[in-house]
Amino acid sequence: MLMNVLNKRVFFLKTCGCERLYEKPCSSVVDRETLIEYSETCLETEKNEIDMMVKVLLFAHRQNASTTERERVHQQYFFSGKQVCRNTFLFAPGIGKSQLESIAKSLDTEGLTPRTHGNKGKSPKHAMSVADLQHFKHFMTQYAVTYGMPLPRRLANHRDTKVTLLPSDKTKADIHQDYLKAASDTGYRKMSLSLFKQLWQEYTPSIVLMKPATDLCCNCQEFSQNLSNAGNMAEEEKIEMLKKYELHLKRAKLERQYYRDQCQQSKERFSEMTDLQKSRGQEQLSYSGKIHYSFDYTQQIHYPHYAQQVGPLFFKTPIKCQCFGVCSEGSGMVCGG
Repeated sequence: MLMNVLNKRVFFLKTCGCERLYEKPCSSVVDRETLIEYSETCLETEKNEIDMMVKVLLFAHRQNASTTERERVHQQYFFSGKQVCRNTFLFAPGIGKSQLESIAKSLDTEGLTPRTHGNKGKSPKHAMSVADLQHFKHFMTQYAVTYGMPLPRRLANHRDTKVTLLPSDKTKADIHQDYLKAASDTGYRKMSLSLFKQLWQEYTPSIVLMKPATDLCCNCQEFSQNLSNAGNMAEEEKIEMLKKYELHLKRAKLERQYYRDQCQQSKERFSEMTDLQKSRGQEQLSYSGKIHYSFDYTQQIHYPHYAQQVGPLFFKTPIKCQCFGVCSEGSGMVCGG
């Protein structure tokens, strides 16, 4: 706002510098209050509306080259019923010379219609191609298969029933660095961290990072609580507690690796089955082999299930139902019970 006030003062002090029409500056011929009020109104107007206002003013006093032998279009500028120079005309709507030329060019080619940008409907040169998006999805899928842990149930904020949780020891920035290394080795296109996060959210929303407090075991909860209250503990006790915590995490990683190996072996065994063995409704003990199943406790539901329950039943304990999700790691089939 302060810059606009200074520009107006400079314009009226130095004037437009034109004495061709009235032997004095055009800015002194036009009523100053009207010119300032019009300029302030244009500051609060949308760009498309200003373009149409300027187009109408140009169209009223424009002589097209197609009707005469002129090679250039003859244009006269008017404001508030008086002919003015181009500088005064530009000051009124607060536009520049290049913008005025673009509006005039659009008037000659498109007529009295809203001006459209030249790049509208065109993809920028740096846009991701279909092959680049496929490479990104392939990387994320393989990364989730290698490091992720599938959930045999659906998360509340995901429509997809197949949700894969990645370990919380790595952030999205760390995974982005792994992608850059893989892109350098394979010749894929590299991308920035912001674009990497955007594509992750758009194309692989079912792959999520596990939060540090997601499904913590009893030991992890105990360690976390003790570490948060370790302000008054001695340094030896803190070091001993950290050592026990690190040992616990190493064992958890070994268990996770064992789980991954079991899942991979189950997938290999399932791929070797016949179509008849893969179909449902088989008799018991019809397959001689090992298949890994994962199950997870989902939630506890009360019968009847109604959050706004009224009456005496509200003060009683309803029947409880324990919901579990079961997943066959070989086939990827999920069911609940």
